[in-house]
Amino acid sequence: MNQASVNLRIAEGTTPTNTWTDGAPLRIPSAVVLGDVRTYRRLTCAACGKRGMKATPQHTAIGGYRVLCSCRTCRHVEVC
Repeated sequence: MNQASVNLRIAEGTTPTNTWTDGAPLRIPSAVVLGDVRTYRRLTCAACGKRGMKATPQHTAIGGYRVLCSCRTCRHVEVC
C-alpha cells in the first residue's frame, strides 16, 4: 500500500484501528449518548430541509466517538 492510499484511508476514517462501528464506546456514559441521540434526532436535514434525523452513535477501536445522522426522507448523511 502506498502513502497516498494510506492517507486516503485515514481521511475516510477506514484504517484498521480507526474503523467506525455502531454503538458508543464503554468510556462514554450512557446518559451522554442518550442526550446526544435525542439532540441530533431533532436536527433539520441540510439537503432536503426535513426535520427528524436518524442518529447512530459510533466508536473506533482507539476510542473515537461520533454520532452519524442520516435523513429519514432523502438518506443524506452527516457526521454530527
